Amino acid sequence: MGYFAKRAKGTIVEIGSYLGMSTVFMAKNTAQKIYAIDPHYLKSYKKFLANTKKYKNIIPVKKTSEKANINWKLPIALLHIDGNHEYEFVKQDIKLWLKHLENNGVVVFHDAFAPYPQVWQAVYEEIFLKNFGYIGINDSQIFAIKNGQTNFQKPFIVLASNIWHNEKLPYFLRDFIVKRLLKPFYLNPFLFRGILNWW
Repeated sequence: MGYFAKRAKGTIVEIGSYLGMSTVFMAKNTAQKIYAIDPHYLKSYKKFLANTKKYKNIIPVKKTSEKANINWKLPIALLHIDGNHEYEFVKQDIKLWLKHLENNGVVVFHDAFAPYPQVWQAVYEEIFLKNFGYIGINDSQIFAIKNGQTNFQKPFIVLASNIWHNEKLPYFLRDFIVKRLLKPFYLNPFLFRGILNWW
């Protein structure tokens, strides 16, 4: 997320902040305002505040994604979706917040490439099937650039993620196909170092 935060030229929104680890990582790499949206049902709010207190650009929003969206007006340069990983909630977050993403803005989905199949399914339906633009992988995350130039890696990402989530195949076979055979075809050159760190 640091790579994207450094290049964000406007408002950053994070859906699902929990203890603020990814929030702090972004805050270290940008002076832009970061709206950290999380209902903190697990009584994580005090720890979140303690972890983020020295970063003045972090704005806590102790609400659900749905409630925080009701009166939202700001265009978003970077959207990090890392809330509830169940299919219907991921779909809801996409539908609520993606409309606020500005042209050339970036949306990042945590755990979408792996290891959560429900996150992958929602992202596939709402991003890949909608021909969103440039789509790539950073670590276990899938990112997309609004109105970005389309790229050849997209079908390879779909193939690799579908194989990775196919539990009918033995793990060793999935691991070999995705991490060895297909990897050169879905790498994003400008994120090469970050991608290699994932494996």
